[in-house]
Amino acid sequence: MSGHPAPPIGPGKDEAELEKRLTGELISGAQTILLDNLIEPLMGVMICQCLTQRSVKTRLLGTNQNPIVPCTAMVTATGNNLVIASDLSYRTLRSDLDSGLERPELRKFNRDAVDIARDLRPELAVAALTILRAWWCNQTDPETAEPNTLDPIGGFEEWSRRVRDALVWLGQPDPWKTVDKILASDPELSALTGVLSQWELHLGYRDRFSVREVIARAVGNWRPGHDTRQAELGFGSEAETVAGIPDLREVLLIVAGVRGDINSRRLGRWLGSVAGRIVGGRRIIKAGLNEGLQLWQLEKVD
Repeated sequence: MSGHPAPPIGPGKDEAELEKRLTGELISGAQTILLDNLIEPLMGVMICQCLTQRSVKTRLLGTNQNPIVPCTAMVTATGNNLVIASDLSYRTLRSDLDSGLERPELRKFNRDAVDIARDLRPELAVAALTILRAWWCNQTDPETAEPNTLDPIGGFEEWSRRVRDALVWLGQPDPWKTVDKILASDPELSALTGVLSQWELHLGYRDRFSVREVIARAVGNWRPGHDTRQAELGFGSEAETVAGIPDLREVLLIVAGVRGDINSRRLGRWLGSVAGRIVGGRRIIKAGLNEGLQLWQLEKVD
């Protein structure tokens, strides 16, 4: 894009450090931001804003100044089996390189790919602009205009209309379909999918549960007949302990585990954060209160 190699930066040890580094890059007017050799899943509020908003309000280190800076940089990230998580998933396009070799660093090439890109940059730039102009002329000519068959992407309508549509118009694959791969490897989405599946299998759609009741069913210390809620859920009046559900316990440990136990406060916060999110035609919803305790229920969505 610029004719120069993109200088790489590290993501930092946490989201706060990533925000500081992104702020520095934006204030400097960087055209490209390359997050190199990522190991941990990439996510964060700041980077999502950078990819969606035209400008963001930043904070200068060591000052009380909050300047507004434009978000015009192209952000890229590299890593082995790179994982994109949370809201960043649908803001990202993915490209995979697989040599099929155990030791890809030992491969030999006649020329360097970076040298080729640099040498051919004028021709490549002209070709890219020619593609955009050809598509635009086709769309604006009533005699040649073709109906648009692609739905725009929320938050990226202009990119979808100008770049994505032009590529598909040329018969190229839809770049947006790479988002499916990203979602498949998103650990937060995988955790939510696991909880929804186990809830559907073992707790069903009919009943409402408090956080304590969900944990009790999972770990196996549910004792029917000891309160009115258990009778309401149809567990009878026997005093024996019901066996736990190992698979349900396993998925709950992923989202709310603390030192090997399911933490009720963490599970409650997690349920509140995912409430209403539809995955696979299902969602967890708030289903009223019982003696001041929030009840949760699984719901099918058409």
